[in-house]
Amino acid sequence: MDQRNISYIDRAWEHLDRLTKPPRSLGRVEDIAAILCEIQQTDTPKTKPRSVLVFAGDHGVCEEAISAFPQSVTGEMLKNMASGGAAVSVLSKLHQAKLRVIDVGVKLPVDQSFAGVERHVIRAGTRNMMKESAMTKAEMEQAIEIGKQIVQEEAAQSAKLIIFGEMGIGNTTSASAICAAILQCSVLEITGRGTGLDNAGLQHKISVIERAMQTHADQLTDPYSILTCLGGFEIAAMVGGMIEAGKHNLIVLLDGFIVSTAALIAASADPVARTGFLAGHVSVEPGHRQILNHLRLTPILDLNMRLGEASGALISLPIIDAAATIYNEMATFESAGVSSKTTS
Repeated sequence: MDQRNISYIDRAWEHLDRLTKPPRSLGRVEDIAAILCEIQQTDTPKTKPRSVLVFAGDHGVCEEAISAFPQSVTGEMLKNMASGGAAVSVLSKLHQAKLRVIDVGVKLPVDQSFAGVERHVIRAGTRNMMKESAMTKAEMEQAIEIGKQIVQEEAAQSAKLIIFGEMGIGNTTSASAICAAILQCSVLEITGRGTGLDNAGLQHKISVIERAMQTHADQLTDPYSILTCLGGFEIAAMVGGMIEAGKHNLIVLLDGFIVSTAALIAASADPVARTGFLAGHVSVEPGHRQILNHLRLTPILDLNMRLGEASGALISLPIIDAAATIYNEMATFESAGVSSKTTS
């Protein structure tokens, strides 16, 4: 481990143990506080300003009827997010987090745009990964650069914490394929119902993913190749954003299965990226827990959620805020004039 990290986390625990409470009596809240110090390389962790970055893209594999919702919902939800009606919208407002909605590849008419949606469209949706690579290498790299640029902008405005979110009908299919490829596990064990498939729909989804992985079997050799063959523009943009966040010592509060799949790729491609990760929650998608276990992340919440959009991460945010506030503002035994634990 980097010596600077040992120094900051050791100092964090020394400070936490001097606060007016029995040692470690706040449990995981103290763990989180120490992690914040380590991520930010500071003795005064901060969780504000913070930004929610929702990247959106459509998936060509929807041609295979792998979702309970039509692909048009992606664009419709973008409008809902930007107008303030989505879960991510109301939760961002509640927690004083700046929300940015970024279209990197939604299948919309060329002249259609929504106020409040930033358009960095690479292509109107990926290709059908069951038949061909979802993206070209150049498109994948373009999406990654968009994600990096957005995070650079947030870092330049003094952001301390980034929450990534996503929107894209069909993206649990893409994420399941990526997860199976990187973790070397069966498609069956990591694939869930997504937007609410019935048993027959789930079995069809699994079959489509397995066929896609067979199509690209010789190319699934490294994180970026896997992303190119099986990914989505929104997933690639989040990968780029997470890698950039690691360079700025930003806290990256992870949401659900799709966002954590991007984190899995980012950590595989650039180990520095994972140093900023906190897991906001674990979703009911079976692959999510496996990703968190692989990344050695313990989720803060387990509420049976599966919405995405950054909703689970935002619901966990008050606990992160509490950890930072306790660390920065709670009195020590010395400053409060309170007797500390006696030693025998």
